Order: sequence, then C-alpha cells, then structure tokens
Amino acid sequence: MDYRAFEVGLIPGLLANGGTPFIWFGLLWLTVGNLAIAGLEALVLARGFGVPSSEGYPVLVAANFGTALLGYLVGPWLLGWSAWLAEVGAGREVMVVALAWFVTFAATVLVEAVVLRGFLRGIDRWRTAFKASLAANAVSYTVLVPFALMISVWDGPVLLRQLDTVGQLTRTPPSGVVVYVAASNTSIQRRPLNGGPPKEVVALNTSLASNWWDALYVAVSPTGRRHLKWSSTPEPTTDPTLILDFLPGGVTEATKLRADGWEAPIVNDSFARSFPGSDRYRVLTMRWPGHNFEVFDKLKRRSFGLGFQSPFLAWFWSNHTVLPDGWCVAERGGKVLLIDLDRLESAPLTRGHGALVVLKPTL
Repeated sequence: MDYRAFEVGLIPGLLANGGTPFIWFGLLWLTVGNLAIAGLEALVLARGFGVPSSEGYPVLVAANFGTALLGYLVGPWLLGWSAWLAEVGAGREVMVVALAWFVTFAATVLVEAVVLRGFLRGIDRWRTAFKASLAANAVSYTVLVPFALMISVWDGPVLLRQLDTVGQLTRTPPSGVVVYVAASNTSIQRRPLNGGPPKEVVALNTSLASNWWDALYVAVSPTGRRHLKWSSTPEPTTDPTLILDFLPGGVTEATKLRADGWEAPIVNDSFARSFPGSDRYRVLTMRWPGHNFEVFDKLKRRSFGLGFQSPFLAWFWSNHTVLPDGWCVAERGGKVLLIDLDRLESAPLTRGHGALVVLKPTL
C-alpha cells in the first residue's frame, strides 16, 4: 500500500503548458487562461517575426490546448517520480519546483516550435521556429511564474525544520506514547515516540482496503473491550474491520469516547484529534494542500500554517493528532512524522498510513 503519490502534488500536466499554475483552476485555465496566453504569444510573433496576429492567434490557441492535453496524457507516467520526490525532504522542495518549471518550459518550447513550423507560413525554417517559440514562451512565462509564486503556499518548507531522525530533535519526545500504523495492507505495526524500531503486532490474513482516507480507529464494545478497527469513518459501522484487541482499560485514545461507546467523529475540514492537556495548540485540517495544517497557538495568540502547495509539488497532511507539551503526530507522503510545534521541527517515525496515537498501551 503505497500512499506516497498522494503526498506529491505532481500535476499531471508537468509537460508543456499543462504545468502552469492555472491548472489548479481546471476549466478556468483551459478556457480563459489558454486564450489569454495565446493572445500574448501572438503579439510576440507579430512584432518580432512578422506573423499577422490573425494567423498566429488561432495556431497558438490550438498549440496551447494541445500542449495542455499532452501534459494530461503524459502526466500519469510522471507519477512514477512521486517515489523519488517523496524522499526529497530536508528543504529541497525549492529545487524540485525549479526543476519542474525548467522541464515544463523546455517541453513547451519544443512542442510549440513544431506547431509553428508546420502551420505558419511566415515560419519556414526550424531555426526560426525555435527562436519564435522561445521568445513567445519567455514572455508568457514572465507572467505565469510570478502568478504561480503568488498562489503558492510555502509556509511548511520555510517554517518547519525537517530532520532525518527523531534523535535530532532538540527536545526529547514524550514517553508512554505509541503510534499504531498500517505499514502495509497486511501488517499493523507499533512505534514508540521516544525511540526504538517499529514492531509488527498483527499480520493480517486478509488485505485492508487501500483507500487513502481509511485509517485506524478505536472501537469499544458494550462490555468495555477496546478494538482497533480499520475504517473510513470513526462513526459506528455495522461491520467494522476489527484488527486487534486491547486489554480492558489498557489504552487511552486521542479522542473522547461517545456515550454509545465509539470514538467521537473526526471529519475533514475540522480540528485534529487531541489529548487532554494539549489545549495550547489547536490544529485545523482542511482538504486544500496549502491549508491542511493550520496551527492556532492560544498561549502566544498567534496562528501559522505548515502547508505547502505549488503547481508541481505539494504536501498532503493527514491524521493529525495533537499531544500535550507541544507535540503532534501527522502523516505526509506515506510517512508518519513527529512534529515539535514549540520549536517547529519534524522527524520521521515510521512508514505507513492510518496512524492512531495511544497512551499507556498494554501491548
């Protein structure tokens, strides 16, 4: 079960104009955006290469729509980059985005040069076609790149110091806290926050559903026996996938239990799970990558975000759990991370999905 592709917001239109920032706006880009860019490029061809706008504009409109379509068609193959991009870490996001812009620009120049050479009478040499395409795209990208920077969110890479191991954190992680996680679709592992390697606690005979929204939750029977369940919702279900029994009274999970004995609802676009004693920080989780980790510090009366979103790369945070003393556990790109909200440091705990944080475990 590889969830890394969900972290890497590698827009399928990485090649050609499919990678422009307007891609976030779907049909808006495919209509207004492409038409406006084609008009700007037509002016460049008219003034620099003597191509009448009445001839150049229709060809450039077709070229822009064609390169956008090419980006969508080739994009799924580029998702293979996600495994590598997920390992980038340590503040190299800027390098990856810059590389993506370079690849996008080069591919667009190449494709549009072929179109110009084939369909415009005034462009009758390959050298002229490449010069015209280079000039037109150089002008259009002077508009696209600043716009991309304007709509991007860089708070996470800028504010959060990304460390390679838990041992590098300035503060010592809390003891008595364990994270349970689906390391694969047939294995449940546990990992103490304060050190030690992951340990398998359950090897399943059947595979778990691999939907990215599924996670581990605590279910409590009427007799008080606690179970781990794998589900898409913390709400009661008629037939939950029960995974593991805890001894009675042996676990405190990260959300108050409802009167009917099930874990309280945790929904998208809402506050993250939290333990008693973690009132200083509240974490708001949202669907949009640039704003799916908004932190409210009640003590200092300030708020900040740890999201990251650009036209080519994004962080998709999920399963946030706030712990006492300024600690937080969250997932990103198939990794479970321990985050120090006081010092804005993060370090990987283990790989997996559907993390559930528990206190005082008995297993």
